[in-house]
Amino acid sequence: DADGTVAAPISIIGPTNGAVADFRGAAGMRDGFFLTNAANVRIRGVTVRGYSNGIQVAGVSTNNSFLGVTFASNDAFGGLFTGPNIDANRFEGCVFDGGTTTNQRIGLAIAGGDRNTVTNTRFVRHEREGLILSNSASSNRVVGCVMNSNTVSFSSAALKILGATARGNLIGGNSFYGGPLQDTGILVSDSTRNTLSNNLVAGHLQAGIVLVNAAASNTVIGNLVLSNSVAAVTPAIQISGSAADG
Repeated sequence: DADGTVAAPISIIGPTNGAVADFRGAAGMRDGFFLTNAANVRIRGVTVRGYSNGIQVAGVSTNNSFLGVTFASNDAFGGLFTGPNIDANRFEGCVFDGGTTTNQRIGLAIAGGDRNTVTNTRFVRHEREGLILSNSASSNRVVGCVMNSNTVSFSSAALKILGATARGNLIGGNSFYGGPLQDTGILVSDSTRNTLSNNLVAGHLQAGIVLVNAAASNTVIGNLVLSNSVAAVTPAIQISGSAADG
């Protein structure tokens, strides 16, 4: 389009005969895929590895789909959404794998954007967080995912929701398994009106679910939180600061 928006459907589809379409970066290469002002792009069945970011999405980017994509051993982020107008995109059946020698620091960071969905996706072996929702990331859905052995080098949480403008997100039906340095399964800080429901949170060093600072008016229901606090005497669910008021 004249405004630079990619509006027509564009598909990048890997082979269906068991072969692997492998996008492999080298030192100094920034993004495996970079989408800006993009709509209706579909990327399916490929592997993206060895870049600074596996994929970066910016601008006004909507209705893009990432299906069965593996983001492995990228340096900074497997996926990075930057900006308030990245809406209604979806990750389904993907793998964010930090790797064993070159660890992808963070699996997926959605720093702004509404109504994005992450379903049936695995986050494993990251240096820090598996998934972060921050800035104006609101009304996003993370459902049916597995987060296992993230934060292998830094004490942190597998999933974080951060900031007063990140609100109304659903974290439902996921499994969070701790790693050697993974303090917490889910951390909500200063964010409101989120729903944490029917998640399994197990094997973390401290509390399985933590709500801190001004994280008020959140709903925590139907979660199974067990075998946490293996390194400290802390509750399964910890609420502190003004989060305790609501």
